[in-house]
Amino acid sequence: MSSPILLLLNGLPASGKSTAAQAWAAHRPGTLVLEIDLIKTLVSGDDAAVLGRSLAHAMAEAHLLSGHDVVVPQLTARISNLVPFEKVATRARAALVHVLLDVDPETLHRRVMSDDARHRDGLDEQQLTDYSAGLRDVARTRDVARVDTAQLTTDEVVTELERLHG
Repeated sequence: MSSPILLLLNGLPASGKSTAAQAWAAHRPGTLVLEIDLIKTLVSGDDAAVLGRSLAHAMAEAHLLSGHDVVVPQLTARISNLVPFEKVATRARAALVHVLLDVDPETLHRRVMSDDARHRDGLDEQQLTDYSAGLRDVARTRDVARVDTAQLTTDEVVTELERLHG
């Protein structure tokens, strides 16, 4: 039996992380699609974000230890938010694959304007600039593969993800 995979799909809002995660999981039965933003909404109080992330790490580790893959579609522009997942992968003896889904600004703007994702309400240019700077820092300091999603279909993105992990 091969090692389970912890696939971190990183990128700006509307880069295709959640869509790619769902498509990846559809090709790999038993895969947990770990939507951290959803988990954080399940925890009450001022510490919901911190507690939600901790819960997500525990869920990922338990699922990997059971021999199954985990895919995390999450904008992670701070290295401090990556380290716990790196530790989870090590403890679970899982292959860690970190992919930055790139998209050009024009395509990004079109996608943000054309969907009704609640978690993007109020997203402004300054936030996108800040997120972009954080993603550049992460890509410089970590082993991160890049996939440009602007001209690819979802199936083509999944094919690229399969190629990167193998």
